[in-house]
Amino acid sequence: ATDILQSGFTFTRGSGGGGGGGGGGGGGGGGGALVPRIISVTPTSGPNEGGTEVTIRGEGFEDQVQVFFGTGTLIEAQALDVTSERIVAVTPAATGFNSVNRDSIVDLLVRNVASGF
Repeated sequence: ATDILQSGFTFTRGSGGGGGGGGGGGGGGGGGALVPRIISVTPTSGPNEGGTEVTIRGEGFEDQVQVFFGTGTLIEAQALDVTSERIVAVTPAATGFNSVNRDSIVDLLVRNVASGF
């Protein structure tokens, strides 16, 4: 399955800063397909307007990944650079359809496209 970092990112008013990331999600696997595992995200917060470049560290990331932010409503982020242990992505805006995530702590989800995990 995909890996979700519970309470992985906070959308805030104004410009956000952020410190080190939080704990990892589930691992698991078998059958040859890599299951992504999130270890940390930096920074841990950013503005509701989106556009924050975040670094997601972990393992089992494939070349083509999908990165989602949200709680209940998941919004896909743009992945800029991907290695097996690091993803650089840009946060989506917590406005419009995604305004449910405004001023909120949200989950971070990584999904490997090719394997479906």
